[in-house]
Amino acid sequence: MNLLFQTVLSMSVSGALLIIGVLLINRFVRMKCSRRWQYYIWLLVIVRLLLPFGPEASLMGNVSSVMEQAAAESGVFWGLEKQEKGTWKAIVPAQEEPAAVDVMRGESAAISSLQGRESDDLIQNRTVPAKSPIGLIWLAVALGILIRKIIMYRRFIKHVKAGAEPVSDCSLLNTLYEVQWQTGVGKEVELFVNPRISSPMLIGVCRPCIILPDTDISGKDFRYIVTHELMHHKRRDILYKWLVQFVVCLHWFNPLVYVMSREISKACELSCDEAVLAKLGYEHAADYGKTLLDAMAAAWRYKEPLTTVSLNANKRILRERLGAIMNDNRKSGKIRMITAGLTVSMVLGAFFVGIYPANAAEASESSAERFYEAGSLPMFEIAFSKLDQKAQEAWLNRIYTDGEIAFFSVCAEQLNTDSLLMQSFAKKAYEDNQISFFSVLAKEMNEEQLNKWLDQALEDEKWNFQSVIYDELGRDEKSDDLEKALDEKLTEEYRAAGITKSGKNYYYKDQLVHIFLDIHKPDERFYTLNMNPAGTVNVKILREEDGKIIGAAYMTDSEVTELLGDMDEGDMSEGEPGKEKAGNKSEEDFPRTMIVKDHVCKIRDGAGVEFKVVGLVAEGEELTVLGSEEDSNGQLWYRLDKESLEEKPDPSVEACYIRADLLWEDD
Repeated sequence: MNLLFQTVLSMSVSGALLIIGVLLINRFVRMKCSRRWQYYIWLLVIVRLLLPFGPEASLMGNVSSVMEQAAAESGVFWGLEKQEKGTWKAIVPAQEEPAAVDVMRGESAAISSLQGRESDDLIQNRTVPAKSPIGLIWLAVALGILIRKIIMYRRFIKHVKAGAEPVSDCSLLNTLYEVQWQTGVGKEVELFVNPRISSPMLIGVCRPCIILPDTDISGKDFRYIVTHELMHHKRRDILYKWLVQFVVCLHWFNPLVYVMSREISKACELSCDEAVLAKLGYEHAADYGKTLLDAMAAAWRYKEPLTTVSLNANKRILRERLGAIMNDNRKSGKIRMITAGLTVSMVLGAFFVGIYPANAAEASESSAERFYEAGSLPMFEIAFSKLDQKAQEAWLNRIYTDGEIAFFSVCAEQLNTDSLLMQSFAKKAYEDNQISFFSVLAKEMNEEQLNKWLDQALEDEKWNFQSVIYDELGRDEKSDDLEKALDEKLTEEYRAAGITKSGKNYYYKDQLVHIFLDIHKPDERFYTLNMNPAGTVNVKILREEDGKIIGAAYMTDSEVTELLGDMDEGDMSEGEPGKEKAGNKSEEDFPRTMIVKDHVCKIRDGAGVEFKVVGLVAEGEELTVLGSEEDSNGQLWYRLDKESLEEKPDPSVEACYIRADLLWEDD
């Protein structure tokens, strides 16, 4: 919807430029060019405001491209910080060195680890702005205005017809038929009288009828009146006016379209007067002008809608109409050549001013490449949303292969829930055991789709997929139960392989383990890593290709060196994440301020995963920590000050706890 509004906004800007151009042209050629040309030249502007066409290279396209490029190259953009080589990184607090390591590593850490990791959303990139409702607001207002205009018009027509009676005067009817034949109006036009209206008017398209305020008028005035109204019908001015009103509704936010509407209404009457005089003869100009004055003298009782065509006009427009009538004459060949040149110029202007996105797929393909290479997530999201399905599929495959989970996340937000791309990539991620990519897509699925995938994951005994789906379905208890069951199952599997665990310490053959490594095949991007400075041996878990544990073994020196060389500075430091020097902290060091480091984290009413979830906190929130305590498994938890939470828990909650590894120390 926002892409549609962006296109309409672009058309509106292009149309505004043309409106200004037509106003300037009409100001200088008002008394030279025909009123007919001044009336119908507005159709070019209307076409520009309605149809999203344009050449590949256009004014609007170039302006938009420059704006996008400037935005992508700005210093700080939507929470992104530009680096030396044109890359971007999220602005996050620096990580302190911990005292023990027990982490789930990988391309995005997108799932709850076997150690009970609590993040609900580690993939969602928070630097990307939330979807704006501006597209829906624009559409709602546009529909509201259009419906209101239709209702007002139908109400007016109903009121006029309710008090109208057919004219039975044979002389007037004969004159009407005669004028119909002279003007070339083949459809029969009915004649009514309604004393409640202020001036003669034409209503209806399929069943046109002329309504007079009274029939006590001279034969000459009657001929002028019906000629004027029949000209309106012949030129389909009612349809023209409805087209203008539709444009006004579509571009209701653009003040220049209201100026255009007034100018078209005035040009409609002036060009109709010109057509009447061309039919009757210019020697009748004075008498025709007197008929207009008589119509103006009638007091207004009702205000006609903008989509009706009547003989009446306000004083300012009437003065201009009378001046045009008295000075009207046939245009010379030179003037016709000038108007032809102006028409060609306007057509070329309407075409080359263009819109954005004109040829959106082609333009956005190059933009997407540029923003992807620059690492600009927000701008890439905009470019991706403008691509066609084939191009989007190509980009998704590329991003999936590159393992760029953040880019995959912003792309997934642009997919429809029931789209083939959504279904095919969910299946691909599931079959490849790419839990991180699958969890991104799961966020966009509806409940029915999630339940189908849950049935599949239960059948295949894929616990990690089950955990993600339970979280998306809001079944926290199921997710917590699964997490505890899996932790117990894994502990048993470790025990069978000769590894025992006491609290946070691992033992192998009665030796305290220094480095404990378990790569979770077949997806080797994720592994469990525990480092204990007091340990004396380095141990790894051995698994078959299908992921089944077959034993444990000592790590070689080269394996340790390779592992430590691949680790981040935070992983190489001694200690457990989230425990940042907590072992040296006493209760006297509290309270202290800490910052949430994961996107969405759970708050519980006790220290342990078995306690109830009572709230959520988001990345970057500052929390006041009042103290710490360990659960039965030796995991450190922080007790929070409830007043420091942005969303306060239920008053019945006595205490709030969060896993220590989910907070940063506030420097």
